[in-house]
Amino acid sequence: RQQLLDNHDYHLIRDNDTEVIMHYIAHEVRGDERPDLVQVFRRLAQKFDGAYNLVYLNALGDMVVLRDPVGIRPLVYAHDGPMFGAASESVALQNVGFRQSSIKSLEPGELILIRNGEISKHRFAESERTAHCFFEWVYFSNVASTSDNSSVYVARARSGERLAELEDQKMDADCIVVPVPDTAKAAADAF
Repeated sequence: RQQLLDNHDYHLIRDNDTEVIMHYIAHEVRGDERPDLVQVFRRLAQKFDGAYNLVYLNALGDMVVLRDPVGIRPLVYAHDGPMFGAASESVALQNVGFRQSSIKSLEPGELILIRNGEISKHRFAESERTAHCFFEWVYFSNVASTSDNSSVYVARARSGERLAELEDQKMDADCIVVPVPDTAKAAADAF
């Protein structure tokens, strides 16, 4: 944010990352030439750090859907005939009619480009490491979703099994396991 204010003639109204990202994208696509959007986001990936998924749509109908190079937030997509969809959870795409078999995870540092009705996938950034938001796995995601091609339910159940292996308290008939929040039910049942 400060670099943008120092180096460019911009006035920022809000104190959020979305406005900063918007201004950097506007700066990259300025001019009369139709930009190479893969290169635009390749350059922006060198400036941006952190967890982000972006969807970009311009007046020419070009669309970009991308996942940050570290892959902190999940992003899935599906393409079936003339329909394309992207969401943070597979269950959202299933709810609008995509088959589970057509839903794929976008890898960290990858983008989908839709231009002139053609869909292509590109790597826009290399990643030295990958990481995941733990809360996506144990709290935010719908238990019926898949994330990075793995079942959220199975991941939660395995977490509960692992916690049970680590537990050193004596378990007896007076012990109960309560899932808090309710998205922890798979882990609690496995425990």
